[in-house]
Amino acid sequence: MTRKSDVQRSYPPEYVSADTAAYLLDCSRSTLDDDVRRGLLPKPLEVGTMPRWRWRDLDSFILSRNGLAPGTPGEAPSEPDRYSKGVLRVATPHA
Repeated sequence: MTRKSDVQRSYPPEYVSADTAAYLLDCSRSTLDDDVRRGLLPKPLEVGTMPRWRWRDLDSFILSRNGLAPGTPGEAPSEPDRYSKGVLRVATPHA
C-alpha cells in the first residue's frame, strides 16, 4: 500500500497545508502560525474543515510586501526577507 506522503508528484499542489507552507517558506510551523496572527502572511482558506493556503496567494503576498508585482519582470530587493529567501530556495519539481 502506498502512503500519501510517499507519492511523488510532477506538479505542486494548488492548496497547501500549514506544514507544507512552513516547509516551502523554510520556517517552523510556529513561525508560520505567528506570522499569520501578526498579519505578515495571509490567513488560510477553509477547504472543508482543513485550513489551506493557495501557494500563489502566499507568493503574491510575499512579493507585494517586497514591492514586486507577481509576473512582473524586475529585480528582487537587495536584501530579501526570510520568507523570500525560503521561496527562492524551493526547488521546482521536475515534470
